[in-house]
Amino acid sequence: MSSNQPLQETGEAAASRPPKDLTPEEREAIRTTVFEFFMDECELESDVIKGSMNLNTDLGVDSLSYLELMDELRADHGLEFQPRAIARHAKQHEVSTLDDLLQQ
Repeated sequence: MSSNQPLQETGEAAASRPPKDLTPEEREAIRTTVFEFFMDECELESDVIKGSMNLNTDLGVDSLSYLELMDELRADHGLEFQPRAIARHAKQHEVSTLDDLLQQ
């Protein structure tokens, strides 16, 4: 995996597959984890949280929230993150909504 990738999978099968090649089932499982994380973090019901919600203004997400989310994705899905690559990526790609976050 390139060090420019902000996200990478771990495990034998994932070693040769970049994150953009996640299966639809894997992407949906990650989406569910992300939504459930922010529902818990922000004390929201499932019918209230939407992909169009702004991470900062609507959900009050801060840097600690991102770290906690990364830990949860690592534990639940075996995803690994490279903080420097994430910082470089964030400078080039605006991530303001939940949908933006999930598209990265």
